[in-house]
Amino acid sequence: MPHKMLKLSTLAILIAGASQANAAVYTVVPVDQNSTLKDQPYFDKAQSGAPLLYSSTGIQDSGTDASCFSDDCTSETYKVTSEARRGTEGTPIADTTPYNQNSQDITNQYQLQNYCDNNLGYGTCDIWAESQFFGRDYADNDEWNGQGLGGLQKKQAAWVNGYHSNAQGLVDGAPVNTFAEDDAKYDGTQKANLGAIVANTTDSTVKGTVGTDFVYGITSSALFENASGKPRAFSKRGFVNTNGQSVQLAPVSSIASVAGNENAATLVS
Repeated sequence: MPHKMLKLSTLAILIAGASQANAAVYTVVPVDQNSTLKDQPYFDKAQSGAPLLYSSTGIQDSGTDASCFSDDCTSETYKVTSEARRGTEGTPIADTTPYNQNSQDITNQYQLQNYCDNNLGYGTCDIWAESQFFGRDYADNDEWNGQGLGGLQKKQAAWVNGYHSNAQGLVDGAPVNTFAEDDAKYDGTQKANLGAIVANTTDSTVKGTVGTDFVYGITSSALFENASGKPRAFSKRGFVNTNGQSVQLAPVSSIASVAGNENAATLVS
């Protein structure tokens, strides 16, 4: 017994020593969050004042600047990117195809559950699928009443019911505006048929920052409204904000062979 106690005591001393030596590296600094997201207006039965969910998406690379391992850093040295979300995604905005599947066939609750069973291994895939489809805090036994926040079903119903932003990209807690919120930034042969742009209907996420004024991420199109319904110009696009300008990145436009891989996609921008 004394021998075992000695081992435990030695281990505790080693852990304590390592923690003290690297304490400055692991300083946790809170970032203020100032999202402008609001409750989706067409959710008549949705919870009022439901809290937003915040998650970090990255921290600015040090690049050629001094490393915090060798020099003291302040909390303002590197920008933190994050995302505010009202409810569940339904379809992840950062995926080229839904949940990175090779076919875009995840369009209903059953397919969400099937994906979960085959890929995630949760013991509660039925509950996960309902939340992703009907939204966060959906009503048990009355899922279609619109109470849930976010979710795939809300995106699918946007043509008729409208939509309000569910996700918003942030840098150091401040909202990032993208080209998709400006109708002058839309082009194409069908632009005249879109109708009037509807404010506060884009979903966005920030993937990173470079230098002092370069932010990049992904955004959905805004919702438009015309005599037939409420269309979107596209599902999602990459964006870059730099020098006070917000630029739309081109979608995938060709397929080419890369290093012997005949199925590799080439991004043309």
